[in-house]
Amino acid sequence: MSEGVPQEYLDEPRRYFLEWIPELLRAHDGADDHFGKFEAVAQFHLTGDEGGWYYFALGGGAVDVAEGQHPKPSFTLTMSVDTWRHLNQGASGLRAYLRGDVKFQGSRWKFLRVTRLFS
Repeated sequence: MSEGVPQEYLDEPRRYFLEWIPELLRAHDGADDHFGKFEAVAQFHLTGDEGGWYYFALGGGAVDVAEGQHPKPSFTLTMSVDTWRHLNQGASGLRAYLRGDVKFQGSRWKFLRVTRLFS
């Protein structure tokens, strides 16, 4: 989903989550059918300058994107803003995780299922 992310959204992670992602979802034909009845909350915690907390809540065939900490995330990914930018520019997520640049907490099954939905 992050291929071709305009630089302005990489410069401002808040705009990426609250403007770019919802726009991509609106443009996705059949998104409700694609996401089905699966339910999960993907929490992102970006650290450093321009960092913050954001989450995707999937449920009932829809995806809502919001700022803040969800009370019951299915999983949380924590990384620096710089790591997030590199991942959005094509860096390997697995390599970043193995180096310790990305921290994971929560349900690995839901994480894998969510990544499949967004690919």
